[in-house]
Amino acid sequence: MNNPDLNFSSSYAGYETRKRILIADNDQLVANLIEKVISMYLNFDVRKTFNGSDAITEALTGAYDAAIIDVVSPRSAGVKAICTIKTMMPEFPIMAMSEDDSEAGFRNLKRLGVADTLLKPFKMSELIERVNKLWKFEKTMSIQSQLI
Repeated sequence: MNNPDLNFSSSYAGYETRKRILIADNDQLVANLIEKVISMYLNFDVRKTFNGSDAITEALTGAYDAAIIDVVSPRSAGVKAICTIKTMMPEFPIMAMSEDDSEAGFRNLKRLGVADTLLKPFKMSELIERVNKLWKFEKTMSIQSQLI
């Protein structure tokens, strides 16, 4: 059941628009689980890809509000995908998922411009909380770009 406090759908002139999020993870089980949680609890439209190369193509050609990208991804690693996407769309909010819990790893991801990092394995409640944070990051970036 959807929680209205976590629902990011918006109504414009009587039409409901749903947030669109891109998930890139080579582990189809993880991608499917993330899709189910985000679509069920946050009412987002979700598109999944299973490698970095497809994530780049989707992010640059689709109309997404954010992306969650696994750092370790075949066919154009997740880090390369993040770099490419952030170069082309600097304000596009990306959450990086990683099994590397080193401080240096997290600092490197932040230098790439990711909005947040999610350490694998994670609890579904943490995923929801982090996606909420990602959405707030997108709003902040939008406001900052209007002020510049």
